[in-house]
Amino acid sequence: MSRIKKEDLDSMFNQKFMDIYEWSNLKVDSDEGIPFPTFHQYIRAKRALELKRILIADWTGGGKTAAATLTQILLEEREQKPIKTLVTAPLSALHSAWTDEKINDYYDTLKKPRKKVMSITKPNDLKQVQDADILVINDDKFSITSDPRENRYFGY
Repeated sequence: MSRIKKEDLDSMFNQKFMDIYEWSNLKVDSDEGIPFPTFHQYIRAKRALELKRILIADWTGGGKTAAATLTQILLEEREQKPIKTLVTAPLSALHSAWTDEKINDYYDTLKKPRKKVMSITKPNDLKQVQDADILVINDDKFSITSDPRENRYFGY
């Protein structure tokens, strides 16, 4: 059985302390008095920057949209250039969490430039995607099956 070394514990404690310190310097209170980002949203965004790819999965209202938006903000700051973002989400999220207004509320709260958010609801919308900063696609659009009757979006 391996033992945990004091240096390892100190390192883990120092990292968690730095996470809390960095978060406290980033967060601001929204108009409703709720801090944005929350600590768990900040940790998710920070981890996404380290890994370059991340799946953010949580219950409804768990802060996935805010964490993904924060990831884009932090990535743009780090890279010093605009970053285009692709989001796949269920149709219900396209009309609630991933609207232009909702996403730009996060940017406004952090006093960042607003983004052009575009939702794809039909194949013809793909012609306009180059203008979007954040492209949101209904994940039903990827449901092409071997049964042509089920491929309701692309008419195969």
